[in-house]
Amino acid sequence: RLMKYDLFLFAAVLFGNADYVEHYYIRDKTPEFHYEINRELSALQAGEKLAVVAPRGLAKSTLISLIFPLHRILFGYEHFVLLISESEGQSKLNIEAIGNEIEHNPMIKELFGNRMGDTWGKEEKIILGGMPGDKLIRCLVKIRGTGQKVRGLKFGAYRPTLTDIDDGEGDRNSSTPMQREQFRRWLNGAVIPGSRS
Repeated sequence: RLMKYDLFLFAAVLFGNADYVEHYYIRDKTPEFHYEINRELSALQAGEKLAVVAPRGLAKSTLISLIFPLHRILFGYEHFVLLISESEGQSKLNIEAIGNEIEHNPMIKELFGNRMGDTWGKEEKIILGGMPGDKLIRCLVKIRGTGQKVRGLKFGAYRPTLTDIDDGEGDRNSSTPMQREQFRRWLNGAVIPGSRS
């Protein structure tokens, strides 16, 4: 139960065991700026947004696109997680990383049991969240590439409750001022208004 309130304990227990090489993400002491990112993410209210910019190789994507969403899903905080990257292909890698942990991480299986829902595809998965022993909550995890249709997305009564944009800008959509403006319009006109978070 402590892990419900401590993202870094959750990360250390589920992703810090060297015996499980495929799931061994936490190898070093957590950098201080990860605590700051978590504080900022945890304090966000519905409709607020946070941009995180840091050099490559500092595990931003591991924290923000894998560990944070898994924690939020497994403990039943989220109903609909939308993962967005510059390309749909990159978004598929992100959803597969989450799916692989649910399917194959022995610590998740031991502590949470089987959390695979009735939809388990390459573009969307349903993961069961909530505390072990409590009623489980179905959470849809869905992907999009930048520029793709996001307006009107719903899962039952829920619009996306957590939207994660990982490396949303790239050569395909930010090389020219016009591309950058199109990206901003899509983000501010479709993604943000269509999300609860």
